[in-house]
Amino acid sequence: MPDNQVTLAHTVASVDNSDTVVVAAAAGRKYLKIQNTHATVSVWILVGAAPTAVANTGIKILAGESYEMTQAANNIDPRAVNGIGSAVGPAVVLVTQAV
Repeated sequence: MPDNQVTLAHTVASVDNSDTVVVAAAAGRKYLKIQNTHATVSVWILVGAAPTAVANTGIKILAGESYEMTQAANNIDPRAVNGIGSAVGPAVVLVTQAV
């Protein structure tokens, strides 16, 4: 496969109002999209070596919205991503990643 092509992997995480692993660390991460599919619950994500997601901290993904890490945006971070929801939910979070 040429260097500019990637293979996408898709996973799902259920995020409620407690700290939840959304996606594990991936040293060779080239792309990551986290999509909040819930109709009303917002999700906050925190990226780090041992992240603990806390409401109103980090990156907020509104209901129906998404967050991307891309090489073009120069915001790729290989560390783990944890999330927490604004309510019990759970919010189903779709994860698409290229490593």
